[in-house]
Amino acid sequence: ESLRWARRVLELVDSGVIDDAPLIRCEDHLLTLWLLSDPALLDQLAQRELAAVAGISATRRERLVETLRIWLDTRGTAAQMGALLDVHPQTVRYRM
Repeated sequence: ESLRWARRVLELVDSGVIDDAPLIRCEDHLLTLWLLSDPALLDQLAQRELAAVAGISATRRERLVETLRIWLDTRGTAAQMGALLDVHPQTVRYRM
């Protein structure tokens, strides 16, 4: 099993899911390995969870994704996020 895990971790490093490092311990990424163990299931879950944004325009979707990315990166307040996004804090609240 350990060889299979190591190969999968290298695939995830190559795809940018796991950060590259001189030494990567599979044990440190067990949750990621488990969550990504079934690509078909992952695809089905992604389709179901992203269905709400599938029907909106690409421009609006990009704005929402950018807002979500900033929130995930910073966990900031609407005011902090607004400053980073160069929008009013109320715009951030609306998007969230």
